[in-house]
Amino acid sequence: MQRRSPNFFYVIDMDDEGRLQNVLGADKRSRAAYESFGDVISFDSTYLTNKYSMSFAPFVGVNHHGQSILFRCGLLSREDTDTYHEFLFDGYVNSKTSLQQFVEQYDNALKSKIEKETMADFESLNSSYKLITEFHFERQFHKAYTNAIFKLFQDELRGMVFCNCLLVKTDGARHVFHVTDIVEGKHGDFKKRVVYTVSYDKVQCDIRCSCHLFEFRGIFCRHMVKILIEKDVKEIKSRFIFSRWRKDVKHRHYLVINCYEDMMSGDEAKQFDHLCSKFYEVAQFANSREKYEYLMSCKKMAKEKLNDDSIWECSSNINLIPEDSHHASVSTTKLLPRLQVRSIGRPPSKRKEKNRKGYEEKKEEKCNISST
Repeated sequence: MQRRSPNFFYVIDMDDEGRLQNVLGADKRSRAAYESFGDVISFDSTYLTNKYSMSFAPFVGVNHHGQSILFRCGLLSREDTDTYHEFLFDGYVNSKTSLQQFVEQYDNALKSKIEKETMADFESLNSSYKLITEFHFERQFHKAYTNAIFKLFQDELRGMVFCNCLLVKTDGARHVFHVTDIVEGKHGDFKKRVVYTVSYDKVQCDIRCSCHLFEFRGIFCRHMVKILIEKDVKEIKSRFIFSRWRKDVKHRHYLVINCYEDMMSGDEAKQFDHLCSKFYEVAQFANSREKYEYLMSCKKMAKEKLNDDSIWECSSNINLIPEDSHHASVSTTKLLPRLQVRSIGRPPSKRKEKNRKGYEEKKEEKCNISST
């Protein structure tokens, strides 16, 4: 993995016998995505357990399309649960996946996620849902949000028709409303009326609802929209439109070369990725005007030298500066796989054999009774 992506981060923990205990890994693109979408993280070590009794533990976030993305993942020992849920690696990893297969399927799963995100980006920039109202704030969200998030907001607009509002308190510029909504049961088998409290401050341009949908998902709820219409609010303040849902934001992980694409695995792509990483490291030190000007002058001199083809016609004329040799040492310790853990109880094959014998005995006994 690190041969294809030098910035792939991993940590391996071994026991005293040199056998694998825990593994944690994260590629450069996932680490860059964390900068944009790290405000919400789900960590679950009960995803699945393999035959080595190692639990798959993903650190998962949500991107600007509402899709799940992986920040990093690990294989952890000392876990034995068999709980499953299907949100990230469904169809790629299961309890019978070997360690070698896990690495391969890890690539396939992340490649699939990147392809889905790229397609959603393209669709959001080149197509969109039609407006269903004439309200200006819907146009605001239509222009800013990705398609998936804008669709969620339109669902709230449609649900607004079931809401009724009543002013219950006025305190200066602050108004408190009760908004009655019709909420369906979990399985849609019944409906009930629920009253939510919405407070609106005209001076502070602030609005809040007791349903907390905006705090939870960053999207205006139907109850807040009902009050905006009631108070004839034309435009939403920009602070209510989170950058994490916007389609016009250039997130940093866009700049990271996708090492899971076959076409990006050539030497030139690796060199480009390596240079970008080094330039990014150097840029962190240009924290003053003098350092900035020095770095720019070095860049200008290097650019002039790179554009002069006559210098590169004869390699003996090139004065190369050796790269910093202080790299992390590579361990030569042989890593042994974990011992396969025998599951508790009778093996499945034995259980099936016992059940089959029991079924045949009962069948034979039934036939004897019938003949008698």
